[in-house]
Amino acid sequence: MKNSIPDPYLPRTLPGYYFGQMKKAYRAWLLDSVKIGFHKTRTKRFEALKKLMNSGKGKIAIVLANGPSVNILSSSKLYQFKEHGKADMFCVNFFINSAFAIECPPDYWVLSDPYFFNFEFKRVQNAFEMLKM
Repeated sequence: MKNSIPDPYLPRTLPGYYFGQMKKAYRAWLLDSVKIGFHKTRTKRFEALKKLMNSGKGKIAIVLANGPSVNILSSSKLYQFKEHGKADMFCVNFFINSAFAIECPPDYWVLSDPYFFNFEFKRVQNAFEMLKM
């Protein structure tokens, strides 16, 4: 049981376990750094995000997710508010498949579920198809 979590009642096994975990993390970081060319390439990876920095300053961020409270909102009022440039609308996960998202399309789509990175699921494919509309 070399890879199992150590028994807390045997303190002599804890340092070896945590040292092994740190060694794995360092090795992964080092391999990642070599693959992407250390700092130079790593900073280029986030250039698109840097362009967004402070782009919403002075605006309201409206975050919508799947839930019953979305049915209370008026999509036409929210769309007007968004079109006047007073707000940026973010949707989370499968909200993009809802009728509300069709009436009032979001500006940004936030994926917080690893499920979205498996394109074998039909529901995930449908969500990405909604972006093409």
